[in-house]
Amino acid sequence: MVSDDDVRLPDSIIITLLSLSISHTRALLYNRTLGTKYENYIIPIVNPTELAHKLYK
Repeated sequence: MVSDDDVRLPDSIIITLLSLSISHTRALLYNRTLGTKYENYIIPIVNPTELAHKLYK
């Protein structure tokens, strides 16, 4: 049921926002782990389209 408080966004906007969030998080993790024992860990790449479909079925 959709109420007046619900916001509907097009899939393309959600995917774009997820993509920006993921890339920014990866950059922050990379930057913040330099000089620590975690700096050589590989940060996996996540497909924002697949993630959006899993989160918002």
